[in-house]
Amino acid sequence: MTDMDNEKDEAPDSDRQTGTGVERGERSGTRYPFYDLEEAEKFAKEVRSTGGPSVLEDDLLKHLNISKTTKSWVYKLSTARAFGLVDRQGQKGGAQIVLTALAQRLFKPGSDAEEAASRFAAFCTPKLYANLYGMYKGSVVPQVPFLANVLSREPFKLV
Repeated sequence: MTDMDNEKDEAPDSDRQTGTGVERGERSGTRYPFYDLEEAEKFAKEVRSTGGPSVLEDDLLKHLNISKTTKSWVYKLSTARAFGLVDRQGQKGGAQIVLTALAQRLFKPGSDAEEAASRFAAFCTPKLYANLYGMYKGSVVPQVPFLANVLSREPFKLV
């Protein structure tokens, strides 16, 4: 049994209450991952432990003991894709979940510097995160209530 097996199919309560996550990203037109980079890495590690650099989607679903139609599957897969750690190739029963070159560098780095650079590259893959990093590079990031205000304005416009 994996850590992911014990998770609910619904969004965490804190995400539903604050309105962050997929629902908000879709309404505003700004796409961003539902879960954080750590969860995306866990998902990609499950891919690796199930089949190596690629695994049949159905085999991964069986390994995780979840259904293709559950919210947790949709959110975890889309989050790992948003961070550039996995791709989905093919359709229906023949679909495969494939680790990207970025994920392979992250999981088998040649040095500490390469691991850090790979993690940073993954973090900056979602456009929203890259824009936030660019805006606050070298500066102090505002506290959460103020950051929420920033995200509601241009260029982010998260409603």
